[in-house]
Amino acid sequence: MPGVKRLHQESGNSGKAEYVFGHMFGFIGVLVGNIDKLFCLPLSASLQDGDKLMRKWGDEAYEPVSHIVQIVRDAFSIVSVLGNSIFLLDAYFFTTTLLKEQAKQELQFARKLSIVTRAKMSTIAYTLPVAREGRGRPRKKGEAIKLRHVFDSEKEKFISAKMWLYGKEETMEYLCMDLLWGKGLYCPIRFVLVKNLDSRRNS
Repeated sequence: MPGVKRLHQESGNSGKAEYVFGHMFGFIGVLVGNIDKLFCLPLSASLQDGDKLMRKWGDEAYEPVSHIVQIVRDAFSIVSVLGNSIFLLDAYFFTTTLLKEQAKQELQFARKLSIVTRAKMSTIAYTLPVAREGRGRPRKKGEAIKLRHVFDSEKEKFISAKMWLYGKEETMEYLCMDLLWGKGLYCPIRFVLVKNLDSRRNS
């Protein structure tokens, strides 16, 4: 069957195989409904890997791109119709490739796509650079910040809040930090660090 790939799947279920064979599809939907009932309406679906050779059959000028670039381009084809949007993505997509393509497409379409995703606990970001006095090239970044350590070093700055999570009220603490991220890119990103006090999990 065309397009079948060996795929890695992460799961806490030991009954699931670590690797499976299948298609890598990318889906984009829009959140619709009201505060009482929300659901995702699919707008786009595409095969994102294993199809590069087939695409060249009909277009010799076709240049393969990563599935991260493809999902962003698919999103902007929708944003061009819907207008400025918020794009929710899995943590897998949090890469410099994503941010570079986002900036490129925003210039092309003159639309704003705000991306919300999850960073790994091992992420290292940087503070804004302090202006240098005298001659010399301006600094691109400031002090390195290990997000994992912020939960302890800045714990007095976290703000308490209540929220509904999976139909249950949970007690949370959060801290917003505007930092730079991405080696060589140093893109400004708002990180939201969250402590779930009921489950004792940080994210």
